[in-house]
Order: sequence, then structure tokens, then C-alpha cells
Amino acid sequence: MQNYKNIVWKYLSILFILFALIVTARFIYDKNHHHYMLERKISHLSADMQQMFQSSQKSLNEKYLMLATQLMSDKEVSELFKHNKRDALYTLLKNNYKEFIHIDKHLHIMHFIDKNNITVLRMHKPSSYADDLTVKRPMAAYVNKSLIQQNAFEVGKNGIVYRITVPFYYNNEHIGILEFGVEPSNFVDAINKQYKLESELLVKNESLNVLVTKKEYKQLDEYSIITQSTLFKNISPMIDLTKDTQIIKYESKYYIIFTNLNLHNYQNEKVAKVLIAKDITTFISKNSNSLFVINTITIAVMLFIFLFLYILFTKYINEINSYILKTNSLQKQSKYLEKRANRDNLTNAHNKEYLNKYLVDFLKINRNGIILFFDIDDFKNCNDTHGHLIG
Repeated sequence: MQNYKNIVWKYLSILFILFALIVTARFIYDKNHHHYMLERKISHLSADMQQMFQSSQKSLNEKYLMLATQLMSDKEVSELFKHNKRDALYTLLKNNYKEFIHIDKHLHIMHFIDKNNITVLRMHKPSSYADDLTVKRPMAAYVNKSLIQQNAFEVGKNGIVYRITVPFYYNNEHIGILEFGVEPSNFVDAINKQYKLESELLVKNESLNVLVTKKEYKQLDEYSIITQSTLFKNISPMIDLTKDTQIIKYESKYYIIFTNLNLHNYQNEKVAKVLIAKDITTFISKNSNSLFVINTITIAVMLFIFLFLYILFTKYINEINSYILKTNSLQKQSKYLEKRANRDNLTNAHNKEYLNKYLVDFLKINRNGIILFFDIDDFKNCNDTHGHLIG
């Protein structure tokens, strides 16, 4: 009986180990799947933002190229620009400039520069003119020299903007360049409308050398923090710029931080970057809850199966136990009946049937033997007088 129990418990132990391995494997799979879904979410968001960022630049370029073409087609504007009539040019375009800003709140710069890289008129700051931009504004100098229109980020006297710089022609004569400058927040706001984001603008320290007004900016690695949301003021120390994306937990919320939206100058060199934070607390919460539910169900199913097998094996043990008890009882009865059949009831000595069986078995093995017979005279009188029990 004990051997059966040991065997059953051995198999139950093996099954329990197998179940533990299955549950562990399921945990690992679910965890990896959870990580995969999170990586997939991050990848899709990153790709969407990169695409929207590029689309925003393309639509912005097209819009201001069209505006530059309209201004070049205006004879009066071209005449005033060619002959360096800045006051008259400002008066002529003042209302138009206000209307442009009303249409696009991110428009910051409208700049007329002659072909020698000298400022003719800054519509955004008419009191500042006649400065040579050859060194301070290499993109403007490049466009004047190459006559190739450029769109890129560049730090000017007062900050960094996205510049659409167009060669300006009058009667097929190159007379200078017209430049529009859009604040970087234009691109962040475009993405924010769809994804509800927070942002931070970083500019490389070396790019800020041309600023007229020097400011003390907070630093993040080799970058200066130009603008930042309230969230970024708190989480900036936790950001690792060597990673394109990372997840940061702040005040019980989870944020994906994208650091791969780089801003390039006309030579395709990184001059700045936009950091974007996307709240994914709901996604992580749903994913974690789903993971918890699946794992709970897995454990419950495994426990149910194990309990079912335990009951089944226990029932099997009880049946075996009952069978063994019955077998033992039958064996005892068989031995008792065999004893009764081979012995005399009164004397408990072996009877004739046992003698015959013994002789047959003995003669099969041995050739020689001796049989002794004993006879007691008048033993019947003893039995009759004193009883068979005494006899």
C-alpha cells in the first residue's frame, strides 16, 4: 500500500513541477508580450510624429514660398526693396505683416536682405537694420551666393527659428533674399493637436554664440533649455538624451519621452532638438490590468487542473486501498480455510488429506523415506471415559 502511495505522490509532484513551469513560461510570455505591445506603441507614435514633423515642414515651406512669390510679383514691393527704401517698404507691408501674423501666430520673422547680406528691413524689428549677416547668418549668405532656396533651423541674433529663405528677383535680376522665420513651437503645436503633448526646446550651446542678448539657460548635456513646459521643468534631470525614446514615471503617471526630433541647419547639422512627452498612463494601466487578468486566469486554471488531478488520484488511491484490504481479507480467509481443510478439529494435527498431498509432493522430489505409524491400545476407552478433549 505504501508503495502505491509513494508512486502516486511522485507523479503528483512531477505534475506540480510541470504546472509550475507552465505558469512560469506563461508569465514570461505575457511579460514579453506586454513589453512588445509597449514597444510597438512607442514605435508607432514615434513614426507618426516624425511623419507629422516632416509634413509640417513641407506644408510650411509651400505656404511661405507661395507668399514670397506673391511679394516678388508686386512691382512696388520689389522697387522699394531694390532701392533700399526701408521706411516706405515697412509702411507698405505693415498691415500685410500683421495679417500674416494673425493667420499664422508662429510667424516671427519677415526679413529683407540685400544681395551683399546686409539687412534692408526686419518687419518684426524695423529699428534694427544695415547689419552685415555674412558671418552671423551663414544660411543667408549661402542663399545669396548659390541662389538656391533653403529651409532650415538657424540661430539668429535673438533666438532660433525655422527659416524659409528665398532668393528675391525683380525683372529676372537677383536683388537679395526674402526670409520668413517661424518659431519651433509651430511643429510642436501641430503634433500637440493630435496627441496632447508637452514639449521642451533644446539648442546646442555652440549655436547660441551669435545671440546678441546673452542669457543664462539651464543645461541638459551639451544643450541649453530654451523653452519647456511645467512637466519638463520637473522631469528634465531624469531625461537621457542618448536614448531616442524612454519611459519616465512622475507623480503616478507614465510618460514616453521622445528625443529624436532633431532640428538641422542648412548643412544638415544638428543645431537643436524638440523633446516631446506623451502621457501613456492609460495605455500602461490597461496593459498591466490585462496582464494581471490573464495571469490570474492562468493560475486559476492550473490550480483547478491540479486540484482535479489530486481528487482523481486520491480517489484512485482509496480504490486501491479498498482493493488491497479486500485482498488481504480474502488471503486470511483462504489461509484459515486451508488450515481447516488440512488439520483435525480436535487435535489440530494434520489429517489424512494433508498426508496424501504431502506424500505426493514428497515423492516427486525424494526417492527414499520412512513412514511411522503409531497406535495406542484402548485409546477409545480413554475418550469414552474422559472425553475427546482430554484424549
